[in-house]
Amino acid sequence: MAILTQILLLVWKNWKLKKRHLVATVIRIVLPAGLMLLMVMFRSFIHPDIVSTVTITPSFEIKRELPWTLILPPRESGTAARKRETQSLRWTLVYAPDGPVATRLGNSMAKMLNMTPVGKLL
Repeated sequence: MAILTQILLLVWKNWKLKKRHLVATVIRIVLPAGLMLLMVMFRSFIHPDIVSTVTITPSFEIKRELPWTLILPPRESGTAARKRETQSLRWTLVYAPDGPVATRLGNSMAKMLNMTPVGKLL
């Protein structure tokens, strides 16, 4: 019996709050209903094109390297300093969040793409 009294009190309190904020209550009810009616009206004006043929896209192989537009230009190799400079010229793969699964995935993708992984940079 006490649970029923609590429920009735909560319903009464909710009714009082809704009654005090009448404009907000009306907007919360009328706006979604009006938008649904508007979408139904637009849908009645649009006539869909029925396609009877099946479109099949041919398969292709995914490359495991960066496109040529994203590859850093190679430096001339000569001295040991230039070799270190060439090794430091790598793209950075930034990923977030910095959890164990994202870290494992980011590190493996960076290794496959010859990039430097950085987690949770922000």
